[in-house]
Amino acid sequence: MAKKAGSGSSSPKAKTCCDHLALLSSDFTRIPKSDTPCMRCQDVKESWVCLSCKDVFCSRYVNMHFVEHYLQTNHCLTASCRDQRIWCYRCEAF
Repeated sequence: MAKKAGSGSSSPKAKTCCDHLALLSSDFTRIPKSDTPCMRCQDVKESWVCLSCKDVFCSRYVNMHFVEHYLQTNHCLTASCRDQRIWCYRCEAF
């Protein structure tokens, strides 16, 4: 059975560099505030901003709207609005 993107049960890997960062052409230094709601469900518990299009979605631990966004758009890089960690869905790593 194929594993759903972002649904792994093991601890995420931490990387020092991600080749997918080179895909970004825009400035991603301005991360929205931690209470920015998901644009689909309006939940504010775990908001992540897409580093490609700047849309904000909830995490896989809330309603999985960023996972859906990744599967629909192939935008793989996201940053936590709370602590600015960057996650790559292709690498499945921070």
